[in-house]
Amino acid sequence: MDRRALLAARKRRREKSVDLGGGKKVIFMRPPESDMPRLLKVDGEVKRWEVTLADVRTYVCGWEGFTEADVLGPSVGASDVTVDFDADLWSEIVGDDLGIINKVADAILKSVVDFISEKAEVEKNSEPA
Repeated sequence: MDRRALLAARKRRREKSVDLGGGKKVIFMRPPESDMPRLLKVDGEVKRWEVTLADVRTYVCGWEGFTEADVLGPSVGASDVTVDFDADLWSEIVGDDLGIINKVADAILKSVVDFISEKAEVEKNSEPA
């Protein structure tokens, strides 16, 4: 496998999606492990994971099922004309919809927790007896 194919395969392993309902979904990349410490907030002895709007804007890399009506509103845009993903357009849309922010943030967080759990399981299983 050449370098480009290896890189593409590696990125696909981090790629996840979340169904937004109504025939729409977004595709995001699970944050790389190097970004995870930034997502863990510590306040005294309390630790909590936090995925912000900035993270939702950063990690989403595609969508399916978005139409002009989703982007411009049903009174202006056509509901039968799909729109290709654009990061700037995504940033504008998501910033104006708390429901989408929360759903995508939850999915990103779940992908982080799943990654950490899977990694811990592999390490546990590979420890010498």
